[in-house]
Amino acid sequence: HSLPPEDFSVLLLTYLPTMGGTQKTKPTQHATRTLLSLGMIPDFVVCRCETPLEPDTMNKLSQMCGIAPKYVIDAHNVDALYRVPLNFHEQNVVGLLEKRLGLIPRPVPLESFTPPGMPSLADFKRYCSILSGEDCKTIRIGFVGKYTKGSDTYFSVMQTFEHCC
Repeated sequence: HSLPPEDFSVLLLTYLPTMGGTQKTKPTQHATRTLLSLGMIPDFVVCRCETPLEPDTMNKLSQMCGIAPKYVIDAHNVDALYRVPLNFHEQNVVGLLEKRLGLIPRPVPLESFTPPGMPSLADFKRYCSILSGEDCKTIRIGFVGKYTKGSDTYFSVMQTFEHCC
């Protein structure tokens, strides 16, 4: 079966390592070449990186991958998981996907549109302001574990503490 191009989108999720203070694009370039060799052209390149995507890096990836700079999406590390939807909203990811897939944009602003049981964009902003608030109370939690030498041994437990506090 063959799908028309407006029925799907190819998104390349890639990691940009930072070495010597510079974001390296070679792994992403190789991944793009691999996709092209399979006959797939990425519509979006989502870049996971430690720090915000540098404009020079974004332009370089745009040229090397053959897409407009606005389709190179910055997905840098953030201090709280709740900042990820805000980051994507700032880059208009939903609007770009709607355009790419030929979807009719919602007339309701994203801030006020909330499907049942789902947090709104305003909720994510509120969560982030709570997490970064200076007036938050400090609590001490004692944690006893058998394998305390490894840094990742209890990572999920520590993440749970961070998100529920």
